[in-house]
Order: sequence, then C-alpha cells, then structure tokens
Amino acid sequence: MNDKNKELSSLDKLKNLLLRKADDGVKISVAKAGWVLNLAYAAGQHKAVKDAKGLEWWKLPIKISGYTHFGTSYDIYRSAYNDSYILKYNDSFIRVCSTIEEAKEIAERDYKEKLKKCLL
Repeated sequence: MNDKNKELSSLDKLKNLLLRKADDGVKISVAKAGWVLNLAYAAGQHKAVKDAKGLEWWKLPIKISGYTHFGTSYDIYRSAYNDSYILKYNDSFIRVCSTIEEAKEIAERDYKEKLKKCLL
C-alpha cells in the first residue's frame, strides 16, 4: 500500500475501490454493494463522532459544568462528605469520581457514546 492510500479516509478508500471496479467494467452483487454501504456508514459514523467538538467546561460557584452543543450539560459537584466528586448528566447521577480530571474524562466519553447512539 502506498503512502497516498494510507492518508485517505475510509470513505475515500471505499469510493476509490468502487470507481476502480466500475472503470474495469466489473459488476458487483447486491450483497457486496450492501456490504460496501455498511462499511461507508460505519466509517462516516466514526468520523462524525471523532470530529465532534467536546464539552465546553465552565467553573461555576457550586459546580463545574460541561455544556454540550445540544443544550444539555454534565455537572461535577464536590462531595460534602469526603474528598470525591459527583458527576451528573442533566441532574441524573452517573458516578462518584476521585478527581475533577477523572470526572471530565468520563463525561467526555459518555458524551461521545451518546453522539454515536444518535447516529444509529
């Protein structure tokens, strides 16, 4: 595989494969066309989630909030009882974390998973 082909996205690789087949006069079956469409969809889904902007974090007096671009938020509260942090999504409890950084990482992963589910 040459360096130029390594730089292409999965969608571009699929497009090039189909164009080569068409240029050679090769017909592909409906099953193979369905397989190619599924690969293209999965590649597009992965790219959309990968390219999505992360949460926008703001430090507020009683919490740290990570806002999505859809009007929802992840909130991190310091526990009043011990040295831990409570992570919530739209007031729904997610989990208790040891550090703010851990809570932010979990929130970012959860956000990407929610985006991925929206694309299914």
